[in-house]
Amino acid sequence: MKPLLKGPQKQAGKDGPASTGDQIEQVIKERATALAKELARSAVPLWLFVPGNNDLIDERLETLPYYHRFMNVLMNSSELVGRVRVKDLCPEAESDYVAHVEGPYSFVGFNNASFKNNNEGARLNDDEYKNRQPAAAGDWSPKQISDEQARLLARVKNLVETSSPYVYIFYHIPEVDDPHLVSGSPEAALLSVMNTRSRNSSMVGTSYLYSSWFVPASIRQSWDELIHLDKVKGLFAGHLHDSRREAYQSFRWMRGFDYSSDTFTKLYICPPLAVKRQEGKEPQARGFQEISLDESGSIGDAQGSNGVHIVWYEAACDNCKVVKKFTDDAPATSGLARQLSLGQLLEAHGRPQDAEAIYAKVLAGQPGSADGIASESLQRVKEQRRQYTMSPGISAWLAVIGALCFGIVIGWITHRTLRRSRPSGLSDIATVIGAIGGAAVTGLFRRDSGDFGAYCIGLLIGFFAYLIIAVKTTPRKKRQAIGDWLGTEPASGSPGSGGQDNAAPPPDQHTDDADFPVPE
Repeated sequence: MKPLLKGPQKQAGKDGPASTGDQIEQVIKERATALAKELARSAVPLWLFVPGNNDLIDERLETLPYYHRFMNVLMNSSELVGRVRVKDLCPEAESDYVAHVEGPYSFVGFNNASFKNNNEGARLNDDEYKNRQPAAAGDWSPKQISDEQARLLARVKNLVETSSPYVYIFYHIPEVDDPHLVSGSPEAALLSVMNTRSRNSSMVGTSYLYSSWFVPASIRQSWDELIHLDKVKGLFAGHLHDSRREAYQSFRWMRGFDYSSDTFTKLYICPPLAVKRQEGKEPQARGFQEISLDESGSIGDAQGSNGVHIVWYEAACDNCKVVKKFTDDAPATSGLARQLSLGQLLEAHGRPQDAEAIYAKVLAGQPGSADGIASESLQRVKEQRRQYTMSPGISAWLAVIGALCFGIVIGWITHRTLRRSRPSGLSDIATVIGAIGGAAVTGLFRRDSGDFGAYCIGLLIGFFAYLIIAVKTTPRKKRQAIGDWLGTEPASGSPGSGGQDNAAPPPDQHTDDADFPVPE
């Protein structure tokens, strides 16, 4: 539809010019009817749809109505009557936004088609939006985009909270790394994308430069809170077009491992059927994925196996005649084995607490061959955490005492600077801001440890140890006045000194150490 949106197009023949709106409606009808004919041939009785980034024009949220018009034609197509049911899990009307329910299982749609934001900084950054070229009229501002994305996510949360015990969320773009970004390809377009992401890293989070999502950190935080709900049992996405089958079977290929542990344990990425970015590759990673659910809502059957099953699409040349088929070239992935693999992955990337939770989950499942490895792994990470984790009591004590020590040091420096430096309004303000900003050091330490408290206590000790050591190691007669250590007094006549116009003598001209006694 992109050419049609550029302006009226002339029809062939004597009908003359036709309106853009008419042509768009005609294209939508033609494409929806063609898809309906394909679905009518399928043995699958029910098809659930969610929008993807290619259902939007240039991934612009304001073009979503085209998707809804397409789905409306598809769902009402005469080709499907009595054969196949089609349901849009992300309808336009709020009153129609409901889960598809099968017994205790609820299937919820999440419209995140815009979450890649076309990798454009102007969709997140106000400055880039104002300076964008070309500046198309009607383009949504970063605030409009993020507000709508937050609204779409909020309605998913509301639906999940009111749905049956076991919820499975379907969406297009997965929140994990994009293999294309991870590839490190030298192509100019990819380098431009990574430059854009680097410029906006403070908005999206430095840990997510390679993520398929290019959204504000607040959006990702809300998503992490949603999928942490126990009733959310599975996340199903697609979008990727990588030719490596590993990209759909595990997360070992990724660069970033700061994603939520719920992402790693609940997300399943389906390979595409499209040949995009896989032309000429052998083998290709195209196919579909089967998922089995057990009575407890977990991914897997009663034995904990056959939970995830990828069927690959093959295109081979047999006597120069193309033969296309689906092959089952790998055994079904055991649900517990997948969890065990994730635990090992997170443990290797410095996340023992998350790994411990996963190993415990494996042991709590159905008995199997993975139990021995899971038990050994669980004991290993527990021992590691015991060695490096303080008890809650000690950690809390360190936090309080450490914060006090930190405040003493910062207060001393602030007072010393304001009292003994030549005062000016700007320097005073800068000093206070610098002191307050010093608390940003807390971001370097884990919140669940006493590291910050210990750091602050060490800071206080080191700060005053300098004076104490100097006093103890220097003979009394050679000790300089303590004013030297505190810093030179400002001129007595300077603003705010409260003294006369005569400047204070330098420290080495003091004749009576009693004026500034140094304690023994």
